[in-house]
Amino acid sequence: MAGTGEQRLPLLSRLIGARRRPRPAVRVHRARIGRVSCLEAEIAVPVARWAGVANALAALVAESAAAHATLVRIGVVAGEPPVIAAFRPRRDVVALQVRDALTAGVTHRRPHLWLALPAGVWAASAVDPDAPFEPSSAAIAAIVTSGMASVALLTDAAPHRGGVLLRVVLYATPGGVRSSLRAARRALAPPLG
Repeated sequence: MAGTGEQRLPLLSRLIGARRRPRPAVRVHRARIGRVSCLEAEIAVPVARWAGVANALAALVAESAAAHATLVRIGVVAGEPPVIAAFRPRRDVVALQVRDALTAGVTHRRPHLWLALPAGVWAASAVDPDAPFEPSSAAIAAIVTSGMASVALLTDAAPHRGGVLLRVVLYATPGGVRSSLRAARRALAPPLG
């Protein structure tokens, strides 16, 4: 995805524990597709830290998803209809689903699209369950623009130089990006008292 620049975000640094050495490589790109803001992060994670990063990302997604009516998990299989599961966004269920998607064995790992659906929207309205789905930036932005999803998150983890390359792309209206990041920051904040 073409971005308007690269930068480091403190939120991502906290997610991956960048205060400890060695630091994973993090690239962040911002872009707009029509009215939809896209925030893409690529993180190269050593194998020894992968479980911790997957758990942290799962917790962040669970925290952000809790405010929505329905969460949809779409497993993308090239040339085949998507694997779709819809569920109420309880934090424990969402965290488990995201962690499982990220840590599946290499032969079962695939990109996943996570859609936060507004009340009254069905998963089949957002993505055709009978046709192959290509998770291009334009296709995902169209789902958000149409109002079928208030927020979309694409996750993809692939082997990379003895570790894992994690790609996470958040698609939302500008207000949706801010509210998702606010929820994630709250989840990372130290407990009070």
